[in-house]
Amino acid sequence: MPVDPFSAHEALDRASLLSDMWDRSITEHSFVNDNPTLKAEAERIGEAIGAFYQMVGQQQPLD
Repeated sequence: MPVDPFSAHEALDRASLLSDMWDRSITEHSFVNDNPTLKAEAERIGEAIGAFYQMVGQQQPLD
């Protein structure tokens, strides 16, 4: 099934939004920052979201 170029761009955009929202809403939250275990896990998840964003970007069809 051919990939719709708009869908690929949309997935990349959504991953970017989620990454930004995660960082601002969770990783930077004072409660999370005051707990080393939560902070480490939030950072790990943020890195995983970033890696997913990169994977989506690599799947972008060439124009």
